[in-house]
Amino acid sequence: MSTITKDHAQKIIEAADEVITALAGTNEDVHPESDNMLHLWDDLNDRYAPPEVVRELARIALASLEAEGGLSNLVASQESLGGDFEKVLAENIEELYVPGISVPPAPVSVPDERAAFNSWNNDTDCPLAGRDVKTAAWLAWSRRAAMLQGAERVTTAYKLPEGWVMVPMKLTAENGAKGALLGEFSETKFINCPECFGDDECDTCDGSGRIETKVPVSWTNIKAIWAKGVEHFSAAPQQEVK
Repeated sequence: MSTITKDHAQKIIEAADEVITALAGTNEDVHPESDNMLHLWDDLNDRYAPPEVVRELARIALASLEAEGGLSNLVASQESLGGDFEKVLAENIEELYVPGISVPPAPVSVPDERAAFNSWNNDTDCPLAGRDVKTAAWLAWSRRAAMLQGAERVTTAYKLPEGWVMVPMKLTAENGAKGALLGEFSETKFINCPECFGDDECDTCDGSGRIETKVPVSWTNIKAIWAKGVEHFSAAPQQEVK
């Protein structure tokens, strides 16, 4: 049985997302060459995804591919694929486990496949190693598990109350929230006037010594606001749908 809990897995995804976006230059809060970048790496590598966790996630992912006959699509080694390894693994996983809208998901026994993963976990001839598999390895299991669990929930008859919509509990780059919301909101801040500092009459600041400016709300603050909203509505009494 896997020792990785759902909460632990979610934290790995979030920590990896912070590192990936920072390296890509799309993380508003962390510059790729800053000390905070190093802190994100340490947090991911030492706290959430140390080598033993990476090994288990990679083996889980590849055992699933092997069981489905998909391992032949990944005959190239990590060294030959280089930086594309993570992308290739993720694409193969998505192809196997994220069917098209018109294709109904086949029934799968998650406990049985967990056993298969754990069996392969004892194989010492794992062809993969290193940091490059961290995100892709977890992506394998998380996408597949989300597909299976989501398909099961959809079969339950439920109608949202009028005026309500279904939204994700957490905002991430993966579900498109970051691209849609980042930069859409701003807040007013005041800075000291560089011309007069409020000592003399000034055309720049009207003599107040302060200049009003608009700055984008940070991604961290947007996520925090969203989380509070989800918490509020999750705890609110649900109206009965007639």
